Amino acid sequence: MTRLLPRLVPCLAVLLVALATVSACTTDPTVARPAAGSVSVRADVAAGVSPVAVLQEWDRRRAEAWAVGDTAGLRALYVRGSRAGERDVAMLRRWLDRGLRVDRLEVQVLRGRVVARAPRRITVAVSERLVHATATAGARRWVLPVGAVTERRVTLWRTAGRWRVAGVSVAGGQA
Repeated sequence: MTRLLPRLVPCLAVLLVALATVSACTTDPTVARPAAGSVSVRADVAAGVSPVAVLQEWDRRRAEAWAVGDTAGLRALYVRGSRAGERDVAMLRRWLDRGLRVDRLEVQVLRGRVVARAPRRITVAVSERLVHATATAGARRWVLPVGAVTERRVTLWRTAGRWRVAGVSVAGGQA
């Protein structure tokens, strides 16, 4: 396990960036915030549900998939062929292969706004940072470092009745 730690720290840093990729909050005061647990990824943006709230619920499901090591559940959250999805699933597999999992993840969203909206597509720009996360391997637990503020755009497509992430971009390129 002591040989694992030097290799674990860079992997944890990469994970922090990936896990923070799709977290967001609504800044639109005209959109009512739903009660906890009442938003479904099946929510219809046209029916007045904030696209940012759709993204928040998506992110909650993603965190659950990571916490239990559910690669199939994680894959289902992305549009088929999504590079972000392929990377996310591959990273989760690497963590599982090493006997590691993420127990807790807390992202602070500084800003969130819808930058594009269509009947079956939404893009949300977010400014966020990881403020708390823990990882475990058996009985060992690590508190991961606080992340830097990052700016991202997350594009979701509605396919087969569900919102799925099609792409994530950061300032200057693809995530």
